[in-house]
Amino acid sequence: MYMKRYFVLLFVACFFTLQAQAQKRSQKIFPSEVWHPGQLVLMEGDTLNAQLKYDFKTETVLLKFKGNVFSYNSRKILFFNIHDITSDSFREFFSLPYYVKPNYKVPILFEVLYEGPLTLLSREAIVEDQIVRNSYYQYGTAPYRIETTKRLAFDYFFLDMDGTIKPFRLRKKDLLRVMRKHSSAIKRYIKQNKLKLSKQEDLIRIVSHYNELMGMSVRR
Repeated sequence: MYMKRYFVLLFVACFFTLQAQAQKRSQKIFPSEVWHPGQLVLMEGDTLNAQLKYDFKTETVLLKFKGNVFSYNSRKILFFNIHDITSDSFREFFSLPYYVKPNYKVPILFEVLYEGPLTLLSREAIVEDQIVRNSYYQYGTAPYRIETTKRLAFDYFFLDMDGTIKPFRLRKKDLLRVMRKHSSAIKRYIKQNKLKLSKQEDLIRIVSHYNELMGMSVRR
């Protein structure tokens, strides 16, 4: 009886250890959680090259230099760029005035995904999702467990030539309204290439194509 109980306890302990290791391996490192080599340009004109970390929630950029950490909010920042070590990519951000309330603008941080006559901007956030899973190994409890997973979510915006920034809710009708000068061509381009607005790389392709069409119409 004792040996049977021992092996049961050993099995349970091994199971939870393996599960914890698997969860640890599956945990993602998000760009806003780590330091990146980059450059920060302040409104006063100072250019600072150092390790940077950004936070969209607080609208701040942290700068680490010679063991010291300095904090700059969006009111002091002109722009900054980083070499994102999580994706091995170059990324550029600007502090731009935005209506957070009617008749009230404040500078907030945006990432520039594509720049042109119509510029695509984004803001990222780490969101949590709860998933219900079966738990056949549990004894004396409900046959399910709730797992919390994290992922990156993005809000998108369009910046036009007049400096107006408008949110984009990933609705096709809203996209065609913004791109009304070439809406038929854009609709055809999306269908022919099977593009999805929910995919960031597809959205960038669409904006790029629209800007190409705008350039062609100007040159005519």
